[in-house]
Formats: sequence, C-alpha cells, structure tokens
Amino acid sequence: MKKQSFLYGSAILVLSVIITKLIGAFFKIPLTNMLGGTGMGYFSCAYSIFMPVYAISVTGLPVAVAKLVSEALAKGEYQKAYEIKKMSLKLFSVIGIIFMLAEVLFAYPFCKYVAKLPLATPAVILIAPTIFIACITSVYRGYYEGLSNMYPTAVSQTIEGIVKITVGLFLAHKIFEIAQSNTETVNKISNMLNISNTTEEILPAISAAAAVTGITISSLCGMIFLVFRDKMSKKYIIGQNNSSKSIKKSLIEIAFPVAIGSLVTSLTTLADLGTITSSIERIIEKHPEYFAYLNLNRSEISGFFYGSFSGLAITVFNLVPSVVNMFGKGIFPSLSEAKALNDNTKMRKCIEKALLTASFFAIPSGFGISILSKEILLFLFKEKTYEIAISYSSLSILGIGVVFLSLTTTVFSMLQAVGRADIPLKIMILGTIIKILGNILLVPVPKININGAAVSTTISYMIMLVISIISLLKETRVNIEKSAKIKILIISYSSILCALTAKILNTVLINHVSDRINLLLSIVLGGFIYLIFISFIGYYAKSYIFSPKNQ
Repeated sequence: MKKQSFLYGSAILVLSVIITKLIGAFFKIPLTNMLGGTGMGYFSCAYSIFMPVYAISVTGLPVAVAKLVSEALAKGEYQKAYEIKKMSLKLFSVIGIIFMLAEVLFAYPFCKYVAKLPLATPAVILIAPTIFIACITSVYRGYYEGLSNMYPTAVSQTIEGIVKITVGLFLAHKIFEIAQSNTETVNKISNMLNISNTTEEILPAISAAAAVTGITISSLCGMIFLVFRDKMSKKYIIGQNNSSKSIKKSLIEIAFPVAIGSLVTSLTTLADLGTITSSIERIIEKHPEYFAYLNLNRSEISGFFYGSFSGLAITVFNLVPSVVNMFGKGIFPSLSEAKALNDNTKMRKCIEKALLTASFFAIPSGFGISILSKEILLFLFKEKTYEIAISYSSLSILGIGVVFLSLTTTVFSMLQAVGRADIPLKIMILGTIIKILGNILLVPVPKININGAAVSTTISYMIMLVISIISLLKETRVNIEKSAKIKILIISYSSILCALTAKILNTVLINHVSDRINLLLSIVLGGFIYLIFISFIGYYAKSYIFSPKNQ
C-alpha cells in the first residue's frame, strides 16, 4: 500500500486546518451580525457545552485508532488493523450515544441553573447528535491516518466547514424570517411550552438553534463522506483473528490521557459560561443603573453580555493562536528526533526556532489587536453598536492574551514532542483554576464586569506560558542563547512600533476615508514598519548579535 510521507501528510492536514479555521471565522462573523449579543449568548452556550465532549472525540479517539492501526500494519497484521476499526466503531458508538443522551437530558437544568440561559436549551439539544456523529467520524479518520493516508481527514473537514457556513447561515436566516412573520404561531408554541418570554426574546433563541442545526448537518455530511469512501475502498483481511478484549483495552489506555488533555483545553470556555452570566446577574441585582443604556429586559442582560464577549471578542481572540499553533506542530518531528538522540544543540535550535517563529507572528498581531480592538470589531460587526461597546475593551485586554496563548500552545507542542504530554495537562488544569477564580473575583465588580473575564484569561495564559517554558527547559536541559533572547526583544519593540504606527495612521485618516479602508491601510503600514524595523536592526546588529559565534 502506498503511504504518504510524514511531511506531505502533515502539509495536507495543516492546509485543511487553515481552511477549516477560516471557514469557521467566516461562519461566526456573519452569524454574530445576524444574531446579535443575545442570540450569540444562546449559540455560545450550546457550543461551550458541546466542545469539551467534542474535543475528546476528535482528539483522543483518532490518536488511539491511528496508533494501533499503524503498529498493526508495521507488523504486517492487516486483519488486526481492520478489526481495530470494527471494534472502535462499536465501542465509540456506545460512548457517543451515552454522551449524546446525557447532553439532551441535562440540557434544560444546565441552561437554566448553571448558564442562566434557559432559552439556549433548544440549541443545546439540537447540537447533541454531533457528539455521536463525531465519534464515528473520528474512528474513520484515525483509521486512515494510521494507514498514512491524510486525504480522508482533510476532505471530510473541508466538507464539514463548507456545509456549516452555507447550511448553518441559511437556516439561521430563514428560520428567523419565518418566525418573525409568524409571531402568532411562535406565541402559541411559547404558551404550550410555558415560556413567558416575549417574541423578541424568543427569536434569537430560535435562530441560534437553527445555526447549531447547521453544525449537526455539516458533521453528518463529513461522516457520510467517510463511510461511503470506506465502503468503496479495499479492506485487508489477511491473517489471524485477534482478541477484541485486548484491542478494546488498548484503545481505552491510549485514548484516555489524550482525551483528558483535550477536555481540559476546552474547559476555559465552559468556565466562562458557568461564571460570567451568574456574575453579571449579581451586578444587575445590586447596580441595575450600569445597564440602563442597553434598553433590554432584565432577563436578557446577562446573556447579552456573555454573547457579546464570546461572539465578538473571543472570536477575534482565537484567530491568531489557531494559526500560530501550526508552528509548534511543525517542529514536532525534529524536536522528537533530537530528544531521542539526546542532541542538546539540536534541541536548543529547535526550541529557539519555534519560539522565534511564533513570536514573529503572535506579538505584532496581539499588540495590533489590543490597540485597534474597537476598529477591528467595527470592521467585522459594524451594525452591532451595543455589542461592540461591551466587548471592545475586553478584546483590547485579550490582545495581550493572544501573545501568551500563541506561545503557550507552541511550547505545549514541544513538551509533547519530548515525551512529556502530562506536563501541559497539569499546567492547563492550573490555568483553568486561575481562570475560574479570576472570573469569580473580577466579573462581579460593577466597573470591571465583563472585562474581568478578559483579565483572568490573559493572566491565566501568562502564568501557563511561564511555567511551560520553565518546564520545557528543565526537561530538555538546554538554555536559550542570548542571541535568541535579543531577537525576541527586537520583535517585541518592533511590534510596539508597528501597533503605534497603525493607531496613529488610523487616527489621522479617521475623517478622510471609510472606517474599513482606514483599518486596512493602518494594518498594512504598521506591518510594513514592523518588517522594515526588524530588517534595519537585524542588518546593523548582524555582526554581533547574529554572528555564528553567538548562536
């Protein structure tokens, strides 16, 4: 069987991830413009409950299946590879059904008593089938990745993204139109379900439920592609039968630690869901005057704040780290090899290269987001005046967090490469605790409110970055060279100059060109100054800082 090389297979996956992330952004931005802060509160509630379980299925399961399949093929046990796929489908189908039913059963009590968003219940229930679908999909992806064939994973991810952005947005828009033109029907259904909210409050919930239905349909389309492709492909059934009990045990042993790591990674979004709305409710009770300008019903305010924060600020916040994370994955094989050979020099160069590359993109991006937060949100969500007013200062704080998160994910990848996947797990647990405590302490303060979630996020990732770097250097027993530290300082100073240039130009042009053209020109000039300044410093410092003897 012809196999793809590691680099070729990785390139396929990286390209599909970039395409998927871009499609995800193009999905959430118009969706936020459509649903507004209140609707995005319901959508984000469903997504935040769904993501931890989904992370387990799409990360832990494929890794376990791929590892066992690749080991079986290496030994020439083709029948075992096929049996692993069969056993995985049975085992993870049951797990998927259990988690799906659990989400459906606990949807209402969680939305009402924990998230304080009872109208999010339909969205939570409608996204639940995606858990079962993801379990099946992950088995097929892991099987083909174990066969060193990355095409099925890449194609299925792309199919999911395309269907999500088309069907999800179409359903949200269409259902909103239908419900808006049939208010009597909506009121009758509300009375039947004993819902006291007004039609204006219910419409965003209906649209959010329609949007998550698009996600469920997109996942189903990805699964159908994989099932159909598998039926059309050849199966290897040569060799002796293997114990299904031993296969099941191996699957669980491998999948469990990886899945737990993925679960903890997504717990920060769940932490926001569980603390922001309840904290805002406390402010409303004691200081309702802080929210008078919104002209919203009291029952809508906490969801509106959470939706504005998660739908606007967090959407922009996650864009840069998701791309920068690829640099950590790219250095994975080289660093693993260096660790296996105990080559300290090569390990140091790998670590420095990954940190410098991630810093080169993350630091100017983070500073730019921080200083142009309001302009960026106006560019993406021009019509959402109140949502922007609530979230732009949070995004300004999160811009600094972008730097910490981007570098943290890169360091986590390197820790996994040197065989210490347990360390990121422990650090993430600590970071999540800090995040929760920060939210509980800061968000209920009236003058801070939603900005407290941004502060706690930034602080938690800052602490996680410091601990992870110390852990990496201790584990590899290498020291970062002075020249590399100076390069990071140059990147930092250049990034500050880049951000200030962009802000100054944006201020100068504010009354001369449209807001969108102004932002684009500001970013382009800021980026140009950034590259010029780095090149200028690098050229004149080359004789000392970048000379071979200082490497």
